[in-house]
Amino acid sequence: MRKKIVLGLAIITSIAIFGMNSCDKKKNVKLTSKNDTINWVLGENMARGFKETGIDIDKDIIIAAIENHLDGKESKIDDTTFAQLLQEITIMIYSNQEKKLVEATEKAKEQESVFFEQLKASDPDVKSTESGLHYKVIQQGEGQNAYMGGRVRFHYRASFADGRVFDQTYDVREPILTVLNNIFPGLQEGLMMMNAKSKYIFYIPSHLAFGHQGTTDVPPYSTVIYEVELLQVLQ
Repeated sequence: MRKKIVLGLAIITSIAIFGMNSCDKKKNVKLTSKNDTINWVLGENMARGFKETGIDIDKDIIIAAIENHLDGKESKIDDTTFAQLLQEITIMIYSNQEKKLVEATEKAKEQESVFFEQLKASDPDVKSTESGLHYKVIQQGEGQNAYMGGRVRFHYRASFADGRVFDQTYDVREPILTVLNNIFPGLQEGLMMMNAKSKYIFYIPSHLAFGHQGTTDVPPYSTVIYEVELLQVLQ
């Protein structure tokens, strides 16, 4: 029973603290082989995750428990209590993570609310949709609007609310050619307002962009701004 439970939460926490234990005893650890480096990465990566659980850690007790087990000594806790406490720890971790997610979401909403209030106050040409997408028409084209299931070819420049550009096609690569369905919700909604030769700026809140997960280039809960030039609407 204990082994099965350990394969879940305990393996992660044990590896993390084992890494902490090694660093504590050997403050000047030298990584002289690939295996040394792998062990360091495992220890540091797991320790980072362990610290994010929100549990009040007593390093001395945890290290003593790991050494006790690695030395083959009998546990100070019986199997039933061990299993019960692991379940409590798991619930505690999920609860702490959920709390952090709620706090981060509320903070992001407040920041976005301030951003969009200031945006609309400073630029009367900015309009919004029911979903929360904000946009500004720079140039209106002609012909059929982009539609779900259809293909679109467009240039874009993507930036954060502070103006930092994180992605673009201009002077970097060919315009994007894709089926509208493959685009994230905020830009998808925006493109369906446009027809060929149109130019819009879209101010997209995080829940219509990359959400709480973000991407390699976009941090979680980021408001993003897309300057879009729709070149073609294709079948």
